[in-house]
Amino acid sequence: MILCCGGPRISHELAQELGYDAGFGPHTYAEDVASFVLTKLVESK
Repeated sequence: MILCCGGPRISHELAQELGYDAGFGPHTYAEDVASFVLTKLVESK
């Protein structure tokens, strides 16, 4: 399971501190999230 969160006040560091695998804040797009998830899936196999 890969946990991601996002929002205007979320940083990658804050998300990791809260137990998520990644955080996506301002100026990130769906492509950024999809790329992260695919990379994590490939790494886990």
